[in-house]
Amino acid sequence: MAFGLCSKFQLSTYKRTILSWFWLSGRRDKGARLCRSHSSDVKDDLCKVLYLNSSGSDNRSFTGQIANEFLAKYRALHSGHVIEEIHLWDKKLLSFSLSHVESKMRIASGQDSPEDKLKLVAVKEMTSQLLAANKVVISCPMWNYSVPYVLKQYIDCVVQSDLTFSDTANGPEGLVTGRPLLLVTSSSSDFTNEPMKSLDFQVPYLKAIFGFIGFRDFHHIYIGNTKHIKREELITFARQRIEEEVSRF
Repeated sequence: MAFGLCSKFQLSTYKRTILSWFWLSGRRDKGARLCRSHSSDVKDDLCKVLYLNSSGSDNRSFTGQIANEFLAKYRALHSGHVIEEIHLWDKKLLSFSLSHVESKMRIASGQDSPEDKLKLVAVKEMTSQLLAANKVVISCPMWNYSVPYVLKQYIDCVVQSDLTFSDTANGPEGLVTGRPLLLVTSSSSDFTNEPMKSLDFQVPYLKAIFGFIGFRDFHHIYIGNTKHIKREELITFARQRIEEEVSRF
């Protein structure tokens, strides 16, 4: 979990030595405060939607098409809102690796170098971007019962102790609160009923990990059984779900 789970000693030391990260502390609830779906006292230009695209750019992607259509409808309803897309297949995005974990370990033990802090700048920037968002949309096709690895890489970057969750006496507490999250997912088979339901490590995982960092208001548009149902039928159904979700997101 992006080095999220470690010993109590490491967490305690980490909290004492990672003060340089606390420039984000004032921003944790900023996104939640600035925008509500139906609040009339909030300026439109203060609301930011973060779109995490793990579908790619191919128009044949169900999740990519439906996410884009949802955002187009949303933009028509909220013309002043800012929609920011992170294309997770962009080669320039950070790949959280063992070297980043080692840098965090050295920082936690007080044996870090300037290079260690520099290596984690991109992690802080990605976390800051998530914290600044008022709403989040994720497009995610199912890969091998789970999520595309680029989405997992992003999650490993932003799930960080004292940035998106804190370790309290009562256990971990999410810090990214008060924001709705829309999942647009697809699968080649129908995973809503057994025996396939038990093999779904996509949606339960996404709800669990984003719930871990504080999300509670989940919305979901699911395009299932894509291998056995005509595309036109699936798109028609998904567009009905767009109409239902866009008015309350």
